[in-house]
Amino acid sequence: EKADLLPHLQFLASQMNFLDIVPISAETGLNVDTIAAIVRKHLTEATHHFPEDYITDRSQRFMASEIIREKLMRFLG
Repeated sequence: EKADLLPHLQFLASQMNFLDIVPISAETGLNVDTIAAIVRKHLTEATHHFPEDYITDRSQRFMASEIIREKLMRFLG
């Protein structure tokens, strides 16, 4: 319940120096866009560590072994 949450949020705000306190709901999606915008606002621009067309820094051999491992885990439980 929202009414039960408000005193808890006020307590947290009094104990810590948060920049923002945003209650979100994974079930309804409430404020998910808001929290994403706040996170983006605090991120800094950085240079790419890898070329833009790289998907991973792992070798094809490693990726193949991970796919095989995943499939085995799914089929064997």
